[in-house]
Amino acid sequence: QVPPMKVRLRANSDGQLSGISLNERSMKDFDALHNSLIGIVGTQTGPGSIRDTAEVELDCDYQLKYEYVIGAITSISGYVTEGGDVVKLIEKIKFAPPKKAG
Repeated sequence: QVPPMKVRLRANSDGQLSGISLNERSMKDFDALHNSLIGIVGTQTGPGSIRDTAEVELDCDYQLKYEYVIGAITSISGYVTEGGDVVKLIEKIKFAPPKKAG
């Protein structure tokens, strides 16, 4: 089993995405986040697999624009193959308690 993973999304003063990290390791974009998660949970699927039990916590800056939250959720939850098949990655996603704008 994989311990809970934390994805941190930082925003600049305009609400634009200024940084992504996975367990305090910096990611350059959502593709890098997605690939890192695949590396952690592997390709095995089904009941009892790492993918089945893995959980991600999203910790987003208060002023972050919603489109970046959706981008992160998309990167975490799965993808569609070229053949149109949906491949689930991590389904258990929770949000860290919101912090006041600072």
